[in-house]
Amino acid sequence: MTQSKNDDPVDEVDEEDEAIAGPIMSKNEVADEKANSLPADYAVPENAPLEYIGTLTGLVEKSAIIKANVSGEFRILKDDSVLCFEDRQLLGPLFETFGRLQAPNYRVKFNSEAEFEKIKDKKGSKIFYVVPSSQFVYTDALK
Repeated sequence: MTQSKNDDPVDEVDEEDEAIAGPIMSKNEVADEKANSLPADYAVPENAPLEYIGTLTGLVEKSAIIKANVSGEFRILKDDSVLCFEDRQLLGPLFETFGRLQAPNYRVKFNSEAEFEKIKDKKGSKIFYVVPSSQFVYTDALK
């Protein structure tokens, strides 16, 4: 405490004492946004065409990170596009796209630790999108 000019005690606020626990968030920000999920009985159809999109490069905080094998300067996958492994084992719906357009990354988020555990040993696997269950955002029109 210090004394003011009129001898009234003034509390000093120590910024370190008011440390915020966790990241700073805006008023309307959702702390842990739920990912959309597919029906429990969803399976990749045997006759559905698949297209290679990239490689599973990271597994962190209930999320799978896929590094795209092509530039996103023409188009990128739209959120909720369905992704799977080469053997048609379901990975899940696309949660978000991030990174530079020249080298986009895709994120599939899991709502439970149990779902995430099923793919923990798949790092380095090729990832495909299910053509009839996927859409694109055409980024060339955004330039």
